[in-house]
Order: sequence, then structure tokens, then C-alpha cells
Amino acid sequence: MHNTIYFKGFQLISNYLFELLNKNKCSIFSNHNWWVCWEDNHEFICEKIKFSQSGCKMKINNLIVNPPNGKWESKLKYDNDSLIGSYNSIEESRNKGALYLNANNDMNELLGRWIGCSNHGINETGFVLLKILAKKDDEILKKVLSDYIMENK
Repeated sequence: MHNTIYFKGFQLISNYLFELLNKNKCSIFSNHNWWVCWEDNHEFICEKIKFSQSGCKMKINNLIVNPPNGKWESKLKYDNDSLIGSYNSIEESRNKGALYLNANNDMNELLGRWIGCSNHGINETGFVLLKILAKKDDEILKKVLSDYIMENK
């Protein structure tokens, strides 16, 4: 009987600590200056974005609209070191698809791929970078993404 009580107590504490750690891990995304840069039809497009979240479920919106892409949003779920989800245009653009992003150890950079429809066609794919920067610096964003592309082609 004592073993059962100890085991249940241990389970409760373990579950609580696991939830607390995951909650704290998830909260790191929302209070920073995030920028996105993605590859589309051999061009790099860079925009400021905003994270909003509820637990480990996140929503990303672009704050600076870059024509012809218009306003878009992404709904993602944080799982260990990855963000997995979808993106879609809020306006009448046909842009929509899936995102898979991996976080670096410092959690200030996410690199991965998108696949879906773009203004250039269906079943398009490309690399994407989300990075914390104090201010927009397209050259840094493009260099990090270019280096990542070269390493992963």
C-alpha cells in the first residue's frame, strides 16, 4: 500500500514538473522581436512576425505586409524542439501549406521547410528561417538561410 501511495505521488510530481517545463519552454517564443525569411521561387522574402500562444499552441502573423504575399497566419504546435503546423493567406492569395521548423539550442532561431501553394504554383517547397533580431537585417536573415540551404540540399 505504501509503495502505491509513493508511486502515485511520484507520478503527480513528475507530471507537474513535465507540464511546468513544457509551459516554460513554450513561453519563450512570444516576447521577442521575431523575423521570418523564406525562399520562394529562388527569391528571399523577409518580414517581421508576431507570436501569440496558448500553452504550446502558437499562432504567427506577419506584421509587415510584403506584396504580393499579403497578410498571412500560421498555426503551429511546439513539440520538443520542433514547431509543426500550417500557414495560410488571410487575403485572397492562394498561399497555404505546411511548415516544419526545428529550434536551435538557444531557442532564438528556427529553421525548416514549407510546402504548399504559392503565387508561383502548387506543390512548391522551400526553406524558411525564423530568427530573433533587435531590428530587421535582411542581409543577416538571407545569409543564415543561404548557409542552411547549402548545408541541406
